[in-house]
Amino acid sequence: MFLSMMKVKICNSAVLFKTCSLGAVLCTLITLACDNKNQQGQTESLVFTLEPSALLTKQPSALLTKQLSAIPAKNVGQENLPPRNAFQQIELSFFLFNITLLDVDGGRFPMEVLSRAGEPRALAKVSLNNTQGQATIPLRYTSSLGTAKPAFNGIEFVVGVPAALNHGNPLSATAPLNDTAMLWSWQQGYKFFRMDTAGSNAAGVSTKSAFHLGSTGCVSPSALRPPAEPCAHHNRVTIRLTGFNPVREGVAVEASALTSLFPQQPAFNCTMHYAMDKNCSALLEAFGLNVATGQCVNQCASQKVFRRGRHLSERQ
Repeated sequence: MFLSMMKVKICNSAVLFKTCSLGAVLCTLITLACDNKNQQGQTESLVFTLEPSALLTKQPSALLTKQLSAIPAKNVGQENLPPRNAFQQIELSFFLFNITLLDVDGGRFPMEVLSRAGEPRALAKVSLNNTQGQATIPLRYTSSLGTAKPAFNGIEFVVGVPAALNHGNPLSATAPLNDTAMLWSWQQGYKFFRMDTAGSNAAGVSTKSAFHLGSTGCVSPSALRPPAEPCAHHNRVTIRLTGFNPVREGVAVEASALTSLFPQQPAFNCTMHYAMDKNCSALLEAFGLNVATGQCVNQCASQKVFRRGRHLSERQ
């Protein structure tokens, strides 16, 4: 009881130094207690939102078209894109791992993803759509600051599934990898990022589009066997955002960075052969990927899909 009371007052203050000067035994006891306390995980929540909000509402196509046309088309250097489609339905999901929060002093805080029940997971899955434009990921980390929270000023994460998990047996997969809608095959692995839309173009013709990002060039004897060698194009996206507190403001998924690149044809599918279609190539470039190699260009620094979110108090 005495030790418990002492560590509350001493662990995060200069008093620890004074305590150590009183005796080596007492110093050791207090230090061990503080170290044990500091190793207890701190929890945070990371919020992802689908932006802009105009894309989430089932408004008349003409109004949506007007709103979307006001968004600059500067994604990948295309200056004369055709008039954009209007979308009445947007569904997107993506996996992410290696989530790390950054603080103002250059500190790095690797995050452990938790389930709703508080169980650790190897990765997280975010799903957003017209009716659910916000998703929350529970996280846990350890800090040498004890109960004091770091001054977070940025975030890093990877969009995708780790290579060690991407070609596991889908029949025995656990959450979140047990979502069959995010699986191509045992051979090809998972869809890292999936976006499906339905709407109409400027001529009033119904449109449906599908963009699924994942590893390609995965070779094995059949679709029911995992590849023995790494896929030719892994297509994992490294995201680094700085200059804001992601815990307070969250991370926004800029849907228009992708939808502005969808052609105005009735059906558009970009699901694997990315280099063979200029629209597909543009979509990968919006993630900062080199279409020819499947690798990030300059650590995917040019990506336009993820950005700083809005402060929690500004969300409805």
